[in-house]
Amino acid sequence: MPELTEGTVVGDRYTVVSRLGSGGMADVYLANDSELGRKVALKVLHRRFASDPEFVARFRLEAEAAAGLQHPNVVSVYDRGDWEGTSYIAMEYLPGRTLKELIREEAPLAPQRAVHLGIQIARAAQFAHAGSIVHRDLKPQNVMVSSEDRATVTDFGIARAGASGVTEVGSIMGTAHYISPEQAQGQEAGPAADIYSIGIVLYEMLTGQVPFDAESPVAIALKQVTAEAPAPSALVPTVPADLDAVVLWALRKNAAERPADAGELIKALDQVGERLRAEGDASATVAFTGAPATQVSPSVPVGAPADGLIAGAALGARRERKQDSANRSAAAPPQETEDGAQRKWLIAGGVAAALTIALGFAAMLGAFDGAPQRTMPLVVGLELQIATTNIANQGFTEAPTIQRVQSSKPKDQVIKQNPLAGDRAAADQKITLTVSDGPGTVQIPTVADLPAADAKRTLEKLGFKVAVKEKASTDVKKGNAISTDPAAGLSILKGSQITLFVSSGVDQVVVQSVIGQLFGDARSSLQAQGFVVPAAQTQVSSQPPGTVLSQSPEGGTKADKGSIVVLTVSAPWVTVPDVTGMSQAAATSALQAEGFKVTVTGTPGPTATVLSQSPSASSDVPKGSTVTITLGP
Repeated sequence: MPELTEGTVVGDRYTVVSRLGSGGMADVYLANDSELGRKVALKVLHRRFASDPEFVARFRLEAEAAAGLQHPNVVSVYDRGDWEGTSYIAMEYLPGRTLKELIREEAPLAPQRAVHLGIQIARAAQFAHAGSIVHRDLKPQNVMVSSEDRATVTDFGIARAGASGVTEVGSIMGTAHYISPEQAQGQEAGPAADIYSIGIVLYEMLTGQVPFDAESPVAIALKQVTAEAPAPSALVPTVPADLDAVVLWALRKNAAERPADAGELIKALDQVGERLRAEGDASATVAFTGAPATQVSPSVPVGAPADGLIAGAALGARRERKQDSANRSAAAPPQETEDGAQRKWLIAGGVAAALTIALGFAAMLGAFDGAPQRTMPLVVGLELQIATTNIANQGFTEAPTIQRVQSSKPKDQVIKQNPLAGDRAAADQKITLTVSDGPGTVQIPTVADLPAADAKRTLEKLGFKVAVKEKASTDVKKGNAISTDPAAGLSILKGSQITLFVSSGVDQVVVQSVIGQLFGDARSSLQAQGFVVPAAQTQVSSQPPGTVLSQSPEGGTKADKGSIVVLTVSAPWVTVPDVTGMSQAAATSALQAEGFKVTVTGTPGPTATVLSQSPSASSDVPKGSTVTITLGP
């Protein structure tokens, strides 16, 4: 699309100030947000992508996903919309330079600085991975660095959209210098792919060059799969060995052998950073705990697995660094350069074929272009656009006929082909591809309060896999459904697993024995277990006042959480008043007023008085005790 001029208003809100940069997908402009009075980086899709409904749908979905990533090291996505036949995204504007520009101008970076920036990039990845978002195109061009060395990752989520970088199984995504081996082979790329890319970025910061380079994206991608990177210290001797080990750990070909997640990579980098700060010695070596320490030869970094980490020859002299005068924002894709110029769709179209050569199927590259027969490549498992590109690359002239079916396979993945792989056919042969339209989505119904069997049957009829878990509930009858995870009302892929929570009734707890404790302590202990403890009953006892004498239910038995536990405690002690010389009526009244029971002996009569009392006056006895008075004339 033509370049937008200064003053152009996009979406009735964003006024273009200047052009910041351009990439294969979009142009990026600095714009003023008239509603909120702030500068934004406005990414506007190229027309050729905006005309593709599937591309636009993915672009919108990924923009919405990225908008949910609120993190200091992730660029904020503010808004998205449609304008004059294309789509746009408004993002946080961050003045500064890309990490790629910083590397060109200042690399190799000091180990401490590389670690500092690498940790920030890994934190952005860790946060995104926790939200099930994988970048798949982490590279220095997608990292903005402020004057205070704050790193901000851009294009999170958006990198997954569109023809230039599809992500289903069998697809290839990302810039060749930074893609993981699994991406280069067209396999599914998960969080481990981002960790590999961060390893490449760390390598480039420390050495000023990428570990794998060649004349074409296909050749570079092949090296990502087959070649081992030399240790960064082989190029820059001042790189400490423990940092060597962390970088090479992230660059393991087998995704399962890399750090388990971004958090583990952060921990390893943190450990190196702490040592560098503490010792101030970039050449010292310690074993990091992120990977098991191994006894290795002096050429292998301490703390890293030994096999194959430093295999391969050192790369040639680093390229001449070039100054890039273009002013870029946080969201601006880099201008095309010699080490990242090729568009991603070229990689998608060529890498799978090149890997086929490596597997011994040279004929699939169209070795017989001059002959009337062509060899049909294997495209089952590939994303549709890559499959059609591979077929065209073989010399077939007719566009394949596409038959779409609902399937458990990812949307747009080829699941059948005719002719079969390896078949010889004419260049104008009719080719039919059966392509997955995805499993489709189904809305989760409300099954709360249904009997568990009925709730499970209802969900299974809709195509969901159901895992039943019991959960205590005071509100739902035992054996009935409480809820589901994901929640009712959400639409998810047919065939997905749902957890059905079923009431196990009121949770029962073993009652703690509190006999012998003071009432206050006993009540606190039982309340902490979830029981209700009313005011204590009292009983005359020789135990100190307030001591628990008995409880119901008894200690060691089970009771419903929230039920009542009754405690009986020793009555408080009081002093016996002196009632000698009083009449029977007066003495009885005085004793009862203090909580005593009264027993009368002797000779009662109208003129009788208390001759003696037991217990004696001024004695301390439990409240409620019996006092015996003896009467006489």
